[in-house]
Amino acid sequence: MTQAEPGPQTAQDRAPSPSEVILGDATPVSKTEPSKSADALLTSASGLHREHAAKLADCAIPPELHRHLAMTSVGDSILQIAYLNPDGTPTTTHDSKPFIRERLGEAERDRRWLAYKRDKPNAKRPGRYASPSGNGCRLYHSPLRVSQKNYQERLNDINAELRVTEGEFKTIAANIHDPKTITIGVGGVTSWRDRYDGQCKDEPSKPIIELEEIPVAGRRVRLCFDSDLHKPQVRAALRDLAHYFDERGAIVIVEVLPSMPQRDASGDWIRLGLDDLIHHYGAAAFLAIKKIAQPAFKTKGKEIIYAPELEPQTTHRRNTYLQILAGAHWRASTERNGAWTQWTGTHWRSVANSDPILRTIEQVMESNGWEDREQRTVNSLLAAFRRSIDLNPPSQVKGLIPCLNGCLRLEDRKLLPHDPAHGNAYCLSFNYNPLADHKPITDVLAKMVTPVELDIFRAGSQSIATGYRRKAFIEITGPGNSGKSVFGRLLTALAGTDNTVASDLEKMEDRSGRFETIKLRGKRLALFNECDRYSGPLNVLKAMTGGDRITAEMKRGTESVDFYFTGLTVLVGNSPVRPSDATGAVINRRRSIVVPEVISTNDERELIEPDGSGWRGEFVPHLPGFLNWALAMSDRDANIALGKDSNDIGRIQRDLDTVFETDNLARWAEEHLIYDPSHKHSQVGNPKSTYLNLGTPRCEWENLLLPHYELRVEFSVGIVKFKNKLVDLLRDTYGLPLPKGSTRHGEYRNRQLGSVIPHVRLREPVTDVGKPGIVTQAALYRVNPSRDEQPVTDQETRDGQTPAGDERDGCDGFSELDIDREKTGVSFASYGSGCEKNAQTRLSSHRKGSARHAPVTDAQTHHEPVTAPVTEFNAQPSTQPITPSVPEPMVNAQCSTVATWVSAAIDGLGDINAAVDENTVYSVIKSWTRAPAISRAQVRSALERIKPTQQDCFDF
Repeated sequence: MTQAEPGPQTAQDRAPSPSEVILGDATPVSKTEPSKSADALLTSASGLHREHAAKLADCAIPPELHRHLAMTSVGDSILQIAYLNPDGTPTTTHDSKPFIRERLGEAERDRRWLAYKRDKPNAKRPGRYASPSGNGCRLYHSPLRVSQKNYQERLNDINAELRVTEGEFKTIAANIHDPKTITIGVGGVTSWRDRYDGQCKDEPSKPIIELEEIPVAGRRVRLCFDSDLHKPQVRAALRDLAHYFDERGAIVIVEVLPSMPQRDASGDWIRLGLDDLIHHYGAAAFLAIKKIAQPAFKTKGKEIIYAPELEPQTTHRRNTYLQILAGAHWRASTERNGAWTQWTGTHWRSVANSDPILRTIEQVMESNGWEDREQRTVNSLLAAFRRSIDLNPPSQVKGLIPCLNGCLRLEDRKLLPHDPAHGNAYCLSFNYNPLADHKPITDVLAKMVTPVELDIFRAGSQSIATGYRRKAFIEITGPGNSGKSVFGRLLTALAGTDNTVASDLEKMEDRSGRFETIKLRGKRLALFNECDRYSGPLNVLKAMTGGDRITAEMKRGTESVDFYFTGLTVLVGNSPVRPSDATGAVINRRRSIVVPEVISTNDERELIEPDGSGWRGEFVPHLPGFLNWALAMSDRDANIALGKDSNDIGRIQRDLDTVFETDNLARWAEEHLIYDPSHKHSQVGNPKSTYLNLGTPRCEWENLLLPHYELRVEFSVGIVKFKNKLVDLLRDTYGLPLPKGSTRHGEYRNRQLGSVIPHVRLREPVTDVGKPGIVTQAALYRVNPSRDEQPVTDQETRDGQTPAGDERDGCDGFSELDIDREKTGVSFASYGSGCEKNAQTRLSSHRKGSARHAPVTDAQTHHEPVTAPVTEFNAQPSTQPITPSVPEPMVNAQCSTVATWVSAAIDGLGDINAAVDENTVYSVIKSWTRAPAISRAQVRSALERIKPTQQDCFDF
């Protein structure tokens, strides 16, 4: 027999593989002619049929060893197994032919059965193995062992442990994975004896000669049968073999293999041989059973009796079996007392109590026939198991997306088998299919939102799929029954239900909710529904999207659980959330998607709906395509879509609309302030209450920034907070080129005037008509600081000119927005809290650009918005007479009086230098959509009361 071929060069410190252990010292055992015959048999085994090679692999025999096993495939139904003597020569039959045992496939068994029935109609179906007729049984020696130069010497050494098992594959697997013990095989549990030496049928069979020739006196001999010891014939065969070796003076040890706690197709517990055990649970499991194996004979009084321990009697031995069968699928959680983590076959899931593991223990006991199931026994086993298994699952391997049919590796789009070592805590509810189509989903979505919004949604989907955190959150708004929930469900399906936390924004932001934030830990998606009802701070949301460490607490927790949220945050509601303190962080990170169209009853379809642990609907078969669509978006495009800086006019307008709708300060600044680099500064002033308490004439303070704001918003605010928030909005959030540095000194402080804001002034009623508000100025200045204006005259030309001020399309952001306003007759200031978004306010995008549809009208009264005449940016004042068109003020309609509305009208008319009289004030109030029904008499009465208090400032 020739020496085995050496493997590839490896590092010196690497542990040898089982094949290296077996073949490392392989050498010709003899230079005689029979050895050459055996060698020929070995080399001919390299052409195994793939089904036979797969069977060997399932028997824990590595593929690189298959050509050394003296096996030959005859088609796909017969595997010929050659038997070798310890010296490497072929085992022969009575007529000196090689003793070859055949493993038959199902088709070959049927073929032979039909042939037998021609002569013997009652013939039984042949078994899986066939031996040469009339030649009895033989011992099987692994060809891998035979190839070692000292095999015969070790086989005859009583100091070397000997194992006897059933079957050729088990013999080979045992020698590979436990090389310290020599394992020999017999064809079956009773095949260690036969009658081939001429005994009559009535005479008892005798041990085969090859077994008799092996010295066993004083030797440790292990017996390892399959786990079907519950069968009487198997137990009887084990007993007889144990007595045989005991009578020859051996120390007999029984290795009891467990059955798998799972049922086969017929409903029986799955039985395991030692090769199956190694294949499913690893060689360490087999060696652990070897370590706890017990003697077959025990002393009882003065008598030695046969009493193998088929059921483990101690907690340690029971726990060894439980660790083998369940240890790889369970982890003891350190986060809370009594908690566990279980491997489901596709992912790890948290278990709050011990009920599931107790059911597993019961299955292990039932499948192996253990009778002692008392509570003390179970409790002792549970405690030992918890102490012996690992703590917590491994960390999740980055770059893997677990689908039902495997883990998709993003690096090369290769599908890997599920493995507990991957550490994934979720699994998607569908199979990965690289050829799946996304168009049945994306075509529907494209009809619901604009292309810019669809890109935002796609970028969010890509972030969920890849686990890449971006500093943004998505807000999906729209009226009831508009289909906005479809977007949230698609994201949930892409993240996985177990990987999504659905919560209430009010609960999450409530500081008294000690255990709410812990829900976010480790999740890919945080979904908040009905967010339009919330109007408080957004401190937790800012921490989630900003990468700040989030404080958390767990019930019955035992360790620190603070964490960083790395997933995507999505808010869903009928209208945008209105935070009580809309900081620049919220404005910069908000990405709005508006779904404006209400779906009629006739057009309603079941697209994607939760169905227990899965989904149902038209979109469900196309979810793999939806995943492909998300992954096909590059990181660069996703960063652009979710980035705070955008060149798309449609997105800029949409974002500004959201800011004006949700932030009183931004709405006031847009309507009343202008950025003017030539203007030195504007005085902030004191709160309105200060001047009223001092009796200061209104004309002396009403045009200061802070009281001007309070007069129109009716909201008291401190000087420092007002100034800091306004500068943060204009300079830090939108990038308006105001002076840098602290707002407490420098150019933000004047010795005579006190607190000031440079280059910001109130809008002039005539010269500033038609100019964009300061927030729009700031937003567009960030896009195009050069502000080179080139007029665009028609809509067709404007299509495709979405990037504002990129100097490539001849369209400047300022002029494009101005043209939108001129065509629609609408300014950003007209979007008050009483204006609902509908099809007319929707920001749509052409495939080449973005534009508004139609003038804005109030959804309830359908009054046309009141706007001032619009002229081109930096144009000369209009020479046409100015009608008394006064923008609707920001008045709290719930607590206002007739005098409040009349005062607001007077203020507005004063801003445009219009005459103030009863008819004019009455007509202005009637033009406002949010004003109550006020009669002319009420206006007259209010004017009489107001005139004396304002005579210093107005000429009535």
